[in-house]
Amino acid sequence: MKELENILKSIKNKEFLPIYFLHGEEPYFIDVAVKHIENDILEEDEKAFNQTVVYGKDTNYGEILSLAKQYPMMGDRQVIIVKEAQDLALNEEQQEIFLKYIENPVPSTLLVFAHKHKKLDSRKKVGKALQSNKMLFLSEPFKSYGNDLSNWIQKECENIGIKTAPNISHLLAEYLGNDLSRIANELHKLKLILKDGEVLDGKLVETHIGISKDYNVFELQEALGTKNSAQAFKIVHYMGKNPKTNPLVMTI
Repeated sequence: MKELENILKSIKNKEFLPIYFLHGEEPYFIDVAVKHIENDILEEDEKAFNQTVVYGKDTNYGEILSLAKQYPMMGDRQVIIVKEAQDLALNEEQQEIFLKYIENPVPSTLLVFAHKHKKLDSRKKVGKALQSNKMLFLSEPFKSYGNDLSNWIQKECENIGIKTAPNISHLLAEYLGNDLSRIANELHKLKLILKDGEVLDGKLVETHIGISKDYNVFELQEALGTKNSAQAFKIVHYMGKNPKTNPLVMTI
């Protein structure tokens, strides 16, 4: 999610939008943004009165916007977070209600929608209005191939203080796929396990995540590239015996 860094930076600088509509197929970036909004905007003693969390399946836009039009108690701002916003019904009536609020939001309310696993229909009036007001933020998944995912893994390792041996980010990308939540969880577990100054290498990955440092797609690519047919056949044989950790579609 390209906009995630901008959202987090604006939160840190206390520069808030009245509406954040987070949507898309990648839930990880949405969860990160919501977590920061939930934890970093209001002080703990303010949250009891001025922070509300609701779920899409239990409410509707009319009820949400009724809350949004209220003013904060004993504070300057209220935060309303709508989780699982993809479950909200968005018929013509609800669209009109939301459009009116987008045109004239309450400045003291920070209204956040976590619309996960799918995009908001950009053809609808609401999508166009949010986009034109720069309140719509798209969270797209990385592809399970290419360098974007491995670069993200490498950056995450650096952010949490994990030193890595060469190609470890590629190895993790090959085997963990593009499930960013799973990758982040595995990296945080490794951070707890690694000793100060210890470098994450293939052996540690194999021990703690279960990825073989010798028999994996990354090593298969190298064997094929160097025309090492004996090693390539060994790797393929091992992977064929372990289909759960080496799914055919991802391997191809």
